[in-house]
Amino acid sequence: LGQQKGLRIVSQLPVGTKERIAVVQVGEEQFLVGITSQSIQTLAKLEKPLKEEELATNAFASQFSQLIKKNDKG
Repeated sequence: LGQQKGLRIVSQLPVGTKERIAVVQVGEEQFLVGITSQSIQTLAKLEKPLKEEELATNAFASQFSQLIKKNDKG
C-alpha cells in the first residue's frame, strides 16, 4: 500500500515480522488498520485524525495505545 488517489498511509508501526498497524487517510477520514501477509482489516475509525505535527512526535504511539486499551474494554 503506497499512495493511491485519495488514499495514503499516514503512519505505520511494525508489530511482528510480517504484521503492522497503520493509519490510512481516506479523504478527510483516518482509519487504523491491521496488515498481515494474508489480509488487511479495519480496526477502528479515528475520532480525531492525526495531524502532521503529532506524527513527528510520539503522539501516534500514544493514540495507538489508547485505542488498544479502548478496544480491550469494549
